[in-house]
Order: sequence, then C-alpha cells, then structure tokens
Amino acid sequence: MNSAPATFEVDPAASSTSAQPPSVVRSHVFGQSAAGWRIGQPLEVHVVPGRAGYLISDPVFNVFGEGRTYPEAEGDFVASLIDYYLLMAHSDEPATQAIVRHLETYVHRDQ
Repeated sequence: MNSAPATFEVDPAASSTSAQPPSVVRSHVFGQSAAGWRIGQPLEVHVVPGRAGYLISDPVFNVFGEGRTYPEAEGDFVASLIDYYLLMAHSDEPATQAIVRHLETYVHRDQ
C-alpha cells in the first residue's frame, strides 16, 4: 500500500487561481484488473492532475495511486486497493472485518 507521495506537486494550471484548491475530477474505477483481481462495481475516485502526473484517491477507503500518466495512476490505485484488502483481511477484529466486507463489494478475485 502506498504512503503519502513525497514529490507530488499539484499543477497550478489545474486550478483557476493559485489560492483555490486544484481541479478535482470525479470519476469511477470499474472493471480494472490486476494480478488476478478486478473491481467488480464502480468506485468513485477523485483525480488530481499534478506536475509529475496524476493522483487518484477514493473517498470511501482513503486509498490512493499515482503515476506519470492516468493509466499508470489508475493501475497503482487498483494495486493499492487490493493491497489494502489483503492487509485488512488478515485481521480478526470485528470493526476491521466490517471494512473487509465493504471492500469485498468492490474487490473480487478473477474466477
């Protein structure tokens, strides 16, 4: 799972003025697959363009991905979401298992 990117800088051209937050595009990740996994239903994500590429995050699980291109960032996001699921799935804590069940509505192993 990713930690906060140390070098990600928001592109000032992505906002109308430097005093305003950067443009955030709402989109959905759906059907993307990675290493035997796929996103089985649309998951809202926020896409932020930066000087070095894109940052994609979701407001549900607070997972992110980054990349020089949108497809790279999307792939990194999907891999991070899968890593988060795998990490959480090993816990026996009831609250964590509730998160795992919610993740399972989005993340599926390919058959």
